[in-house]
Amino acid sequence: MKIVTTASLPTDTKQLCCYRNASDRLAVLTGEGVADWQLERIVFPGERFLFAAPPHAVLRVCHPSSEGVTSARLSCSELYVGES
Repeated sequence: MKIVTTASLPTDTKQLCCYRNASDRLAVLTGEGVADWQLERIVFPGERFLFAAPPHAVLRVCHPSSEGVTSARLSCSELYVGES
């Protein structure tokens, strides 16, 4: 008899994610939520950025302008690029 088990992914497994800057301004991306994972990137308007991140990480997106800075926090699990 063959026993088949399924194991969960290790907690340090990274997944491929994609962020698209749909705004007409630069976006400053910063990785958050994981101690040993760092990410800082500037993404131009209309540009897509592929990156590897732990599933529980958070991507902070800041859009600086002359009126101030707007920011949003996105779960990297929502940006996961799945297989099709």
